[in-house]
Amino acid sequence: MRQERKQIEAWLEGRTNRASESEAIEAILSIADACDTVIESGNLSVKNRQTIADGLSHIHSMVWGNTVDLVITLQKWGIDVSGILLDLITSKEANARLAAISCLRGELTPHLVMDEMLIAGLTDKSAKVCERAAEIATITFRKKWLAPVMAQAAKKYKNVAHYRQLLQHGYIFGRLADGNYELEVLTDGSGVWGNSFSKTELNAKGVKFRSTGVLTVSEIDALTDKEVSIKPAEEERRRA
Repeated sequence: MRQERKQIEAWLEGRTNRASESEAIEAILSIADACDTVIESGNLSVKNRQTIADGLSHIHSMVWGNTVDLVITLQKWGIDVSGILLDLITSKEANARLAAISCLRGELTPHLVMDEMLIAGLTDKSAKVCERAAEIATITFRKKWLAPVMAQAAKKYKNVAHYRQLLQHGYIFGRLADGNYELEVLTDGSGVWGNSFSKTELNAKGVKFRSTGVLTVSEIDALTDKEVSIKPAEEERRRA
């Protein structure tokens, strides 16, 4: 069938600078062929495993980015790629570690593998790897027990600190530079609901201003118009 190669070829048709990307394109098509072979045979051979690992380790973002998508597809077909990902999370190349982290999918990746890789990512020396791991741990998987692991990185990286706060409390409420207020809420699904409000709008919704930035569940419901199902952290429910 060669379905993955066909999809890549269809995507490439819309690119205008193919000549300058010829090496990257050749690599992507080779990786797509390897993935098609794995899907059709149900077997991840040593050769195809190496081809995929090379794709995730490639310096060109177009190559490793497309390889991430292909690896996610392999997981959907029930192909175990854990060995590849665990090998790459210890790579000397930051882009390889970033690509490996980006392949994690809660419903597809074994949980022990996922946890091991997220811990490695959250303690990674690369800001990009660490921030990506924090994003995935928070928004995609809701791994609240990993919040303490983020503590050290949160001191160095603003984005990690943001995700840690969101993961710990289930929401972030604070004042913006323009004087308005912003609310971000982790939803029950894989995502974040967010919106900004003027002080007048907050008053109309019955929101009380607290120096701690804590909201009650009823206040969050009022601000979101119950558009999303939310689960603030239990300690925040008790404090509210």
